[in-house]
Amino acid sequence: MTSPDSITWTARNAASLNNWVSVIYGNGIFAAVARNTNKVMTSPDGINWTNQTISLQSVNGNNFIIYGAGYFIAAGSGTSSVFAPAFTYSYNYNVNTANSGTYIDGIATVSLSSVNDLAGNTSSNPTNNTFTIDTVVPTVALSYSASPAGVGVETITATYSKPLAAGPTISINQPGSLDVTNASMSAPGSVWIARPAPDYNYSWRNITYCNGIFVSISFNRVITSPDGIN
Repeated sequence: MTSPDSITWTARNAASLNNWVSVIYGNGIFAAVARNTNKVMTSPDGINWTNQTISLQSVNGNNFIIYGAGYFIAAGSGTSSVFAPAFTYSYNYNVNTANSGTYIDGIATVSLSSVNDLAGNTSSNPTNNTFTIDTVVPTVALSYSASPAGVGVETITATYSKPLAAGPTISINQPGSLDVTNASMSAPGSVWIARPAPDYNYSWRNITYCNGIFVSISFNRVITSPDGIN
């Protein structure tokens, strides 16, 4: 529940159904922990909550949470967990198509204002301060292995000017009653190259990609890579 005056209270929805037992506020974020489930949820306003992951689990969940030195410390039976919020801010930038007269393709430079932390330290400039605007539609050229085509296989090739999110389908209206409708086109095979992981002794189980970084997990270890190679 939340209240502006500790007298009138309003029920709110938690991020998930858990045995939430302790809540704390620090550096613009509310954080709550649950007993017996190793769960933590955070909120910027005490109203809208998001589940977070505790990297180091307590034996029997967490009983309370505190904040200090920029960190939330959740403690329970057996061990404690350090939860450092990302302090992430976002801005929805509207990229229009190239012919709208508002934005054109190219490199956009992003700058942020200087900010101070609670200790008065000034932030550094971002390292990835540009992004590419790409609103040009891909063009395609069709080519044929033979024209006029004789008896046998006729290979029809579609060459696009840009990489595609998904391959096209092809339809052919040919003489007679048997036409081709929305048939899948085959793509050339990719070349796979084995890359060494930092340690072969771990059984790597899964991998994902987001925000410019690859993350791979094993039963008890996590590795990251900016390019899937290193």
